[in-house]
Amino acid sequence: MQPQYSVLMPLWYLEKNEYIYQSLKSVLQQTVPPAEIVLVVDHPLLPETEELLAQLQKQHPETRIRKMENFDLLGKGLGAVLAFGVLQCQYEFVARMDTDDICFLDRCEKELDILMKFPYVAIVGGGLEKFSVVPEQVDGYRFPPEKGRNLIQYSKYRNPFNHPTVMFRRDVILQVGNYSPLKECEDYELWYRVLKNGYEGYNLQHPVLHYRAGTDMLKRRKNKRFFRQSVELVLEMRRDRYINWLEMIAALGMQAVRFYAPFGLNKIVYKYVRS
Repeated sequence: MQPQYSVLMPLWYLEKNEYIYQSLKSVLQQTVPPAEIVLVVDHPLLPETEELLAQLQKQHPETRIRKMENFDLLGKGLGAVLAFGVLQCQYEFVARMDTDDICFLDRCEKELDILMKFPYVAIVGGGLEKFSVVPEQVDGYRFPPEKGRNLIQYSKYRNPFNHPTVMFRRDVILQVGNYSPLKECEDYELWYRVLKNGYEGYNLQHPVLHYRAGTDMLKRRKNKRFFRQSVELVLEMRRDRYINWLEMIAALGMQAVRFYAPFGLNKIVYKYVRS
């Protein structure tokens, strides 16, 4: 018998209902469905979105759709929203998901299998397929390293997990302090704290998610706040002796390239640091 789990999803009030429907359906139709979906809402939803949620709940009574409202979170960033959400989740395992992405239907079953087989693994993620229009038209892939030393070494320079693909142990996330109230890098900073505390991670080496991408992701990395928080994270890693001086210089160099270089050069750099 598979364990019960939560799915944690921030819900932006202006998200397209088409995207919300596709995303939630892919969760509700999992081969091992979740016991609950925790939707964190920081702004009143549109009436048509409320109606959509009610319809989905009626169609799938086996999974409780919990809308957790906290309007004080508005404008405080994704880290604060997710920290609140983790506290609302009622089950040991929590899967992250965004309301514009689409899960492969066996994603959660495969992630649960890893967490059940390997009790020392605190986070399990997987590969993703990027798309802009329809999932069948794949624009690219991202596969972080699977596990062990390769994953640790990769984490010194780049985010070691695809955030919307992960499932984690709730108690471990709370032990290391939960998500920090950051507006950028909230996931990378949390994974770093998990790994530096001796917990292990695992990435399935196949896609588990259709990721709705575009140029927004690279543009986001061009904003000053993302650059500043990325640099602060590298310096924190050095203070904690997670990286040495040479690794710090290399990591800072990568952040500078991401911020200052044209998009084309960014893509070349990512190619050589396993994207």
